[in-house]
Amino acid sequence: MAEENEVKKKKASTKKKSTSTTRKRKTTPKKVEEKVVEEIKEEVKPIEEEVSFVEEKQEEIKETTPIENAVHTITNTMQDVSEVVTAPVKEIVDGTIKKKPSAIIILLIILLVLFMILVSVFSYFHPNGEFNRSHFIKVLDTEEMLDDYPLWIESEEEFHSLFPHKIISGAKFKDYKYAIIEINYDPCSESNIKPIGYKIENNILDVKYTYEASCGGCAPKYLYYLLELDPEEEFESITYSYESVNDPGCNPYVAYKPIIYFYPEQETAISVQLGHADDLTTTYPTYQNGWNMIARSDGTLMDPTTGREYYALFWEGKNHPATMHSTGFVVKGEDTQSFLEEKLSMLGLSEREANEFIIYWLPRLENNPYNYLYFESMEEIHSYMPLTVTPNPDTVIRVQMDYKPLEHSISVKEQKLVTPERDGFTVVEWGGSIIKD
Repeated sequence: MAEENEVKKKKASTKKKSTSTTRKRKTTPKKVEEKVVEEIKEEVKPIEEEVSFVEEKQEEIKETTPIENAVHTITNTMQDVSEVVTAPVKEIVDGTIKKKPSAIIILLIILLVLFMILVSVFSYFHPNGEFNRSHFIKVLDTEEMLDDYPLWIESEEEFHSLFPHKIISGAKFKDYKYAIIEINYDPCSESNIKPIGYKIENNILDVKYTYEASCGGCAPKYLYYLLELDPEEEFESITYSYESVNDPGCNPYVAYKPIIYFYPEQETAISVQLGHADDLTTTYPTYQNGWNMIARSDGTLMDPTTGREYYALFWEGKNHPATMHSTGFVVKGEDTQSFLEEKLSMLGLSEREANEFIIYWLPRLENNPYNYLYFESMEEIHSYMPLTVTPNPDTVIRVQMDYKPLEHSISVKEQKLVTPERDGFTVVEWGGSIIKD
């Protein structure tokens, strides 16, 4: 009997163990799932922390302006990030990556972020692949051009001799020299001017800036900046590259920026009349039934009622619709500068007059694949805007350029230009219009 009871107990015990084991198997998937989720969370957490860390370092690099500080920050960042990369790489070498596939994800994310940092650093120091970004300090925005100044300055004393009453901040004359950058711009058609970089080639400093273009024109103004350079950087002259960030879509029925210069042989009181005054949209100084000025032999003008001086008179007004002709010129955008220098000289403009013409029109032409250009005759210009000057000048030169942007070159007969002779009391005017068929 005792043996029989012992057998029953063993069976009962065996049944309990079997039941307990069965229950344990039923609950295992849920607990395993929870454990896997917890493991994934633990593995993802360092990814989030390291990505956040690298993003912070990237922001530090973007915000740093001086080159030496940027390099220092990059060096520290690479040292810190190398520690982050070492762990998953070591796991790969040890073969433990097979047990932790998420380490591959960590490594890929870190490598991607490192690549982004390197790209941003490269674009910082080499914008557009050729112009070096540097530190520009704006010092003056004025209607008067500085008469004479050096290519660069190396002390605060030199700065104050050129810009009295101006306070300079951010300059480090002990470590750098500063090139003087002069940007001639039209405040009626060019705004938000931003120097973005420079390069030095063949002893020429080329400064690049962008601006927002609009339609219209008025008397020029002058922006002066200091460009921070290393002391050993040398150059003999300065040129400028321009880039408009927009297309203003100017009105084809408007003559843009006709500007008039006067060169009497001696100081002379002059009266200037434009024939269709009702068509004028903008003038400077204000046109009040004409302009009355004192003209000097050096080309400056003085308003006898206010005593204010001008270097030219400006008007803008409604124009006849500019159209294409059987003659003219088709010029590649990249060849515009040399073309205008040659043709404006042939049309009788001085180097200064041609310089101001090119400064105004080059940004509207050079970025087009091609341009059709046509120079109106004196008779055509006089028909829609007669110009009368008293006393009568000996020489009158009026240059009006019509242009149309082209995607492809077209064939036209070359326009024949006549070169006037500048003699005695000379009056010069230039302007332009866009052709929109």
